[in-house]
Amino acid sequence: MSSGSGTYHYGDTATVAATANPGYNFVNWTENGTIVSTDENYSFTVNNNHNLTANFDLLMSTRDIDYEGVGLYPNPAINFVNILSKEKISLVEVYNMKGQKVMNSNSNKLNVSNLIKGIYLIKIILINGKTETIKILKQ
Repeated sequence: MSSGSGTYHYGDTATVAATANPGYNFVNWTENGTIVSTDENYSFTVNNNHNLTANFDLLMSTRDIDYEGVGLYPNPAINFVNILSKEKISLVEVYNMKGQKVMNSNSNKLNVSNLIKGIYLIKIILINGKTETIKILKQ
């Protein structure tokens, strides 16, 4: 959903706001296919007619804790991924789609800010020896 439509005069400052519905994530504002802002609230000086589009992505599942007792959020991730587990975590391994291990951790909070955008597999090894692999999208 977006707001800010209306009639403005040349030289006025217009502000548009985008609010994502549940299950969606705001991506950007575009005009004629060109990205003009990645901020949910975008202000600009009116110098002609504008036709802005607010773009949203469907969120991948946050995956509730399942029978194995493992889940993670947020997904997609920007800077951090939080791992939820009923059992203590022994090791977390992060793999890119080429199968290369790009990170190791034994924490339930992963700093993924240095990873490039893309899809990764998070392999969670629990202290009881069980493993769970969850796909995430890094934005």
